[in-house]
Amino acid sequence: PPSALSSSAFLQSAFAKLEEEGKVYRLLPGETPTKFMDATLNRREAELLRESAPSVIRGRGRVASLSSTGDLVFADGSELALPWANEGGRSAAELTTYVHCTAGAFNFGASAAEGRRPVFSSEGEITVQELFQFPGFCFNGAVVAWLECQRGLSLAQKNALCELPPPPEEGEAPPLGPVAGQVGPLSAGHPLLVSLRNLRRWYATPGMGEWLHGLRLFSLAMNGYSLAEGRALVEKNCDGLVEAGLLTPPEEGR
Repeated sequence: PPSALSSSAFLQSAFAKLEEEGKVYRLLPGETPTKFMDATLNRREAELLRESAPSVIRGRGRVASLSSTGDLVFADGSELALPWANEGGRSAAELTTYVHCTAGAFNFGASAAEGRRPVFSSEGEITVQELFQFPGFCFNGAVVAWLECQRGLSLAQKNALCELPPPPEEGEAPPLGPVAGQVGPLSAGHPLLVSLRNLRRWYATPGMGEWLHGLRLFSLAMNGYSLAEGRALVEKNCDGLVEAGLLTPPEEGR
């Protein structure tokens, strides 16, 4: 039923089906993930990551900050010294490279508090942003490059084809910045629906649908969909989301 689309179980059931088909893997099979970061890896690589499971820390919330000595400070206020701290008289901060793997790659400026920039600015600057969720980096960059080359489109028209996901509504961003990849109930501002609205606009742009289906980075093309099949799939999904009240019919605006 349409109401199922706004249930937190909707996307989880889709991921479970994809997992059965061997198309996605979870790091810890016994845990239900709350994030999907669109990482690209094969089954063996997933198995290697699972070997690090004893090092996974749970129940303390996100890392809020790093101390001057390199200890991890969690959202619940607790701290954790890394096992190799003070090896050879050097602090963990000196011995460790910290990688923030949960950070969003797009839609953020120099700081988490900075407002989102349009993709195309009147000053001639281009800011690569997330326009389509899966796949991510390379495909989004290719789309932005294609739009930049379309001399028949005005600046406003190019930006109209680049809807960005809305800022998170949970209040002030965490100290280390917003997190991406939320797996939860669908809403009008969910990145998947933003992606669908953008794709609908792209199919309506002369020449863009043909270009997309000739691009190996485009998810529908890499899964064997023809241009006609892609258009039909988008319209089918849009119709279902309109019925569920999560999407506005195209004739009434975006």
